[in-house]
Amino acid sequence: MVWGSRWDGTRFPANWSGTKNSIEKIAFLLKDCLLCIDDFAPGGSRRDVADLHSKANDLLRAAGNLAGRSRMNYDTSLRPTYWPRGLLVSSGEDVPGGHSVRARLAIEQLGPDDINIDKLSHLQAAAREGLLAQTMAGYVQWIAGRDDLGVLLARRQQELRAMVRAAHRRTPDITAGLMLGIDMFLRFAVDAGAISKEEVQNRTEAAWRVLTEAASAQTAEQRDEDPVEIFLDAVPEVLSSGRAHIARCDGSEPCQEPFVFGWIRRADKMAEQGSDGSFTSTPQWMARGRCIGWLAGSKLWLSPDAAIAEINAMLHEQGRVIPISRLALGRRLREAGRLVEPDGGTTKPVWIGGATVRVFVLDATKVLGITSEPETPF
Repeated sequence: MVWGSRWDGTRFPANWSGTKNSIEKIAFLLKDCLLCIDDFAPGGSRRDVADLHSKANDLLRAAGNLAGRSRMNYDTSLRPTYWPRGLLVSSGEDVPGGHSVRARLAIEQLGPDDINIDKLSHLQAAAREGLLAQTMAGYVQWIAGRDDLGVLLARRQQELRAMVRAAHRRTPDITAGLMLGIDMFLRFAVDAGAISKEEVQNRTEAAWRVLTEAASAQTAEQRDEDPVEIFLDAVPEVLSSGRAHIARCDGSEPCQEPFVFGWIRRADKMAEQGSDGSFTSTPQWMARGRCIGWLAGSKLWLSPDAAIAEINAMLHEQGRVIPISRLALGRRLREAGRLVEPDGGTTKPVWIGGATVRVFVLDATKVLGITSEPETPF
């Protein structure tokens, strides 16, 4: 039994080192239970890390979507489909990647000072004595005796969901669901005589405060895996790395701070003799890497294919990648309001070097932190 005293800090019902199929089956069998999967700790080769993230991706998506993977036998007959039918909790040193996966999670970052050791020791002793299992058994029996539970839960979840403000639409549902569980358990505790009605108010307020703070923190976790933010954050990085550069529309270096755009001085000084016989020194700039775009006033014209190719090559070395196509990225940029001139589409035709090129039009100040260049008549 998953609620029994056997399950302690060193023995968990499942572990991320298990096979994908075995974890799926365990998550299916433990219906209406809390399943803790231990130790999400990517390590080893790049393939090992990718395999672990893939395993987590499939399981967590199945939990969020309440749907498993359909598979066939060798004779083309369908195999049983398994999906998580309880609540999944995972410990780990990292968070599974992917914007849509993280949107399905309630992520809590814990440090060494976040755990009250005295309280933890007290609860562990109670677990060993079977008290927590008895409490859960009583709670399950209490739930089973509530004929009005379905209507009550649906109404209460709608109320809680409307009170949550978050960047992703899944976060209010997750927050409301967790608070609903706390709310119902406190009602059981009152009926069982374990706490007073006055205590319920204090505990409810404290729980709601913690959950709404966690919901706000989800925005940062989701931003780290948002393809739009990954792409835009990588533009200045790929330029400073020497992999690529941005030019003016005539192919020359930008007027101000060319090194920000991927240019480097070929020589500290180059002496030039003026008409009066005097010598002046001016810097000479050389572009590094591939040209991925152009600067036109305050607008940054990025070539989608060139920019994505160079950024993905850089991200690949970090074990990451922009996980969507160019067309999907363009739509995401437009939906996020990052395209300056979407005009109903995602790219704009511009005249560069004697040819028409379709580009993402972005605000150069927001992407690269520079002021506008003189407008170029192209």
